[in-house]
Amino acid sequence: MLASRRLTPLILGWFALLYVVLAFRTDEALMALMELVRGTPLLLALLALVPLNAAARLVGEARSHLLWHRMVRGDGGEVPAGFVDEEVVLPEGDGFAAAEEWLRGAGYRVTTAPGLLAARRGISAFPARILFLLSVFSLFTGIILSFAARTTVRDALVEGEPLPPVVAAGGSVTGVSLRERPEGIVFARTLSIGVAGADGSERTFGLYPPGRLGGLFVYPRYLGVAPRIRFAAPDFRPGIDTYAILMIHPPGREDSLAIPGTPYRLVFRLAEGTGGDPYVDGSFNFVVRVEKGRDAVAELAVPSGGSVERDGYLLAVPGVKRMVAADFIRDQGVPLVWGALLLAAASAFYRLFCRLFVPRREIVMRREGGWVRACSRAEGGDRRHAGLFHETLDRLSRERMG
Repeated sequence: MLASRRLTPLILGWFALLYVVLAFRTDEALMALMELVRGTPLLLALLALVPLNAAARLVGEARSHLLWHRMVRGDGGEVPAGFVDEEVVLPEGDGFAAAEEWLRGAGYRVTTAPGLLAARRGISAFPARILFLLSVFSLFTGIILSFAARTTVRDALVEGEPLPPVVAAGGSVTGVSLRERPEGIVFARTLSIGVAGADGSERTFGLYPPGRLGGLFVYPRYLGVAPRIRFAAPDFRPGIDTYAILMIHPPGREDSLAIPGTPYRLVFRLAEGTGGDPYVDGSFNFVVRVEKGRDAVAELAVPSGGSVERDGYLLAVPGVKRMVAADFIRDQGVPLVWGALLLAAASAFYRLFCRLFVPRREIVMRREGGWVRACSRAEGGDRRHAGLFHETLDRLSRERMG
């Protein structure tokens, strides 16, 4: 049961159904599924059956190949169940001379031993199968490690400011930039985050692959701005001068800043421009709604570097820094997941090469107590090989009948 080919699809189908159910209940179905699995030992144990299934299948398939090659070498043994494409038993004749000559003429390498003929062409794609099953084992082992021991902290990377406290190694953010990529096939824009380490080293990373800071993987999630804000009201003098972290990208999205000790709240959004993305060109124009309690008392428009005063309300934005809200993740499973992707890619390339250029084809004939057992297998199901196998059997029959 553990080595069944149906086990992994059934388990993945169950989790896919669970994901669909969660998708109807939350906008972040994947995160909800991860939290559910992390907090449910039964689901975690069910998921653990996938790498165990891959390991069991790898052992079983390797054993079948070893049994097959043992038989090909003449060391005895049975044909592994389901391993060959065709298996035919014929009455014993005088020998394999006609079949050997025919197969050599067809380009097969032929090995003979007393009571045995083995012919083969091409390169076996079984190493690709090993790599694939190893990739499945590595992928789901990494996923399980991520579910069981992953820690996540979300914090802001603000250009010109120190790295968040979660990065114990220290350092600062040297810059955040978003650039257009007209030639981009997958991504029309590219995000770059520059970081200077406490030791003076400099690094730049973006969305993928994730960067690493102090042993933590850094996944950028949302873009925002960190403007310096000066605000005063008729009954709030001299006012406040502070920085705010605002998640208001793209334009139209709102975020707010509550003024401590007052009933005032400033609700920010980026003005819809006629040009490009303000995050790209740096032309930040803010529309700010001033709320006092539940009432909106003013709406002010101010560009970066400007100020405005109306009806006793003063708002100035001397400067704006770009920022990125990022997840800082300590995850021992990520290297296994990336390793699985490399193994899967190597498996695909090796298998494709073998199938297209040197597909494995084998014919084995062995005497067994007055009979001849003939077996044929062709990776990829080559019909020409099947035809050649039947022609070989016909030649054996003609040789036997004289």
